[in-house]
Amino acid sequence: SGGIAKNKTELTVRELQEKVLLKLSEYIETSQHQTLTQKISTADFVETSSTKDNVEAIKNAIIIRKQQKLGILPKSIIGTSGLIFEGDSGIGKSVMIEAVLKSQNITRLENQDALMQLPISNDSTSQSLDHHYYKIPANISSQEIEQQLIEASKRGVIVVFDEINTRLDEGLEKTINALLTGSHPNSKNPEEQPQAGFMIIGSINSAIYAGRSAMSPAIIHRSTYIKGKELKDYSSQDFEEIMQNWANQIENENESTKSSEEEAKISKFKTSNPEKFEQLIKNLAHTFHGMLNPQKLQSQSPQDFKKISEIPAESLNFRNLKSTFLKSMAQEI
Repeated sequence: SGGIAKNKTELTVRELQEKVLLKLSEYIETSQHQTLTQKISTADFVETSSTKDNVEAIKNAIIIRKQQKLGILPKSIIGTSGLIFEGDSGIGKSVMIEAVLKSQNITRLENQDALMQLPISNDSTSQSLDHHYYKIPANISSQEIEQQLIEASKRGVIVVFDEINTRLDEGLEKTINALLTGSHPNSKNPEEQPQAGFMIIGSINSAIYAGRSAMSPAIIHRSTYIKGKELKDYSSQDFEEIMQNWANQIENENESTKSSEEEAKISKFKTSNPEKFEQLIKNLAHTFHGMLNPQKLQSQSPQDFKKISEIPAESLNFRNLKSTFLKSMAQEI
């Protein structure tokens, strides 16, 4: 699946360290009566049974880095300080990653200036213990990416790097490997080295797609690897929960901001006809599930066939699914 072949029976020292860190982290969380099972929900993402395992893996990796930054776990860069999230384009990898980060009170740095204003993290000031994440902008040079990765590492910042395997052929692999082992790629200066709290979370599409490189064994063994489910493997219940979350957000936004005509119509109907609205959500979830599973269409009614055939194929990802949901919902009301 995309050139990532990880022999689960041969663990590296770093992978073994990560397992130990995870056990310690879970023990600490339990002893402090902090739950690890609260369902994550934002305007763009809601955790479902199909995303639960990925959410848990991302959350565990983040909590370990958070505890290292706070000095609860050893501050040295041990374990797997990378996380690679593979999945088809448009399944919502980025929104899931950011939703989990926000659930752990990791604050986003909106631009490079905000990153550079943070203090270097090799001291014990309370300011340096605040945890942040920084998203590598698209369409910047490999030199800029390298600089931003290094500056983030010195400040103990979590880096989110979308489609990381589209940029590896530009000479970034050496830098990434060095940083994931706790070393500056070009300097021995102690003040230049990666600090506790730093990690790289990279999303990737399969290397079978054009412009994507296979991840090297070196990066893989310095990272936790997870794979997202294809949308066709989501259940009707998953789609129902996702659509319900979208509808709730529409209702919240309608109360405070200008909404589209479609959104206003949906919000009004949800308030005035809650039971009919719930049934409509169920019907649309069933329709979307059928749309992604044509082999199951024989069990559906002619009306469902018609609905499904009218939905364009390019809508079959979360980038377009929400707008398709809004249009379908507004038409049904």
